[in-house]
Amino acid sequence: MNRFVYAEKPGNNYQLFLFDDIRIPDDAPDFDALMMSRLDFDIEVIKIPPVHSEEINNLLGYKIRGLYPGSPEETVFDYQIAALRRERYAVLFITKKSILNNYKSLGKNKPLFLPYAMAKPLAGNYTAENCIITFWHTHWTEILFFSRGILKSSFVFKTEKGSMAENFTRFESFLPKKIAGEYLIFICSGENKKILEPYIKKLLPKKESYEILSLEDQLNRIGKKSGFLFSTKQKKNIIPQKLRIRLLILIALILPGLILFKFVSYKGRYKNEVNMRLISMEKSYFQAVSIKNDTDNLEIKLNTLRDKKPVDMYQVLSRISEVLGSKTNIIYFSIEKGSFQIEGIGPNTLALMQRFSSHPDFSNIRLIQIVPVKGLKVEKFRITGIVEIK
Repeated sequence: MNRFVYAEKPGNNYQLFLFDDIRIPDDAPDFDALMMSRLDFDIEVIKIPPVHSEEINNLLGYKIRGLYPGSPEETVFDYQIAALRRERYAVLFITKKSILNNYKSLGKNKPLFLPYAMAKPLAGNYTAENCIITFWHTHWTEILFFSRGILKSSFVFKTEKGSMAENFTRFESFLPKKIAGEYLIFICSGENKKILEPYIKKLLPKKESYEILSLEDQLNRIGKKSGFLFSTKQKKNIIPQKLRIRLLILIALILPGLILFKFVSYKGRYKNEVNMRLISMEKSYFQAVSIKNDTDNLEIKLNTLRDKKPVDMYQVLSRISEVLGSKTNIIYFSIEKGSFQIEGIGPNTLALMQRFSSHPDFSNIRLIQIVPVKGLKVEKFRITGIVEIK
């Protein structure tokens, strides 16, 4: 059985507690993971445009700078990807760097998580309907609204110990006026279940419209794939395409030779055949090398000719005008050998990136900067890319 603890800040410092509200000393026996206080985090859900996975982190970083423009260097975030058919969403967990450092120090660099780690697997079972999952904790309550298994919003409020009627009334204020068709899941301790159940039955007379789950059971279902936060993400080493092709050619050339040599060790009568095949393979190898060198030289010449070809500015500006539309104003534009840079002001930079990425004449599009313009519903942006009129 896993051993989990949670952290709260009853005074000036964070302290560790077991989930039966017993405080544990700093030199307590080891534990498996630490649940952080939801009160210390903001949660945002952002739809991701069709960009490469390596660019998602930078894209979300720009978005957060727009949400928290005051001190971006003091803001840290982690995210988890949720997918619905062809659409992707990023669930952002945002906090201050100093707060995260406190949790890492207190948790001795053990895995960190929030109630979303328990709610996400549950919501996946209700993809055909709306689902509201509520996590009742000692000092706070989080309400997570899911639609077809995707988190849409999350709210948290402080609770008063010994005032369940007041706490439940506040909980009801977050619910939609009509909850018909909504399925509610309550995660709480055994003690809270006894106190909560009369209020739940009064709100939801039909037992099939809700269920109450044990906090202990849900904690024990948390595993390595449950979505721990702020852990180091390891990047996969990708072999370059040119190297893969050369390795495949090398394997294709060597493998038959190895097979033939194996037969030679058993049967001497195949010696001449093996030698002939090796000579043929050697000729094929040199021919392949010669073809590869000729191809590389042709590519160099082709790139040289492309670089010398003058840019048709009329066509370039015409294509860019199609993508920008009438509501976007250009502040600065430059182009050199097909590589361009645009600075401008417009209402929806992420939609603009999507239009650039889907246009056949533009490639390698990158969003360098995005800053909301104060007082206006527009953003200042800087975009770079390559244009090639086809």
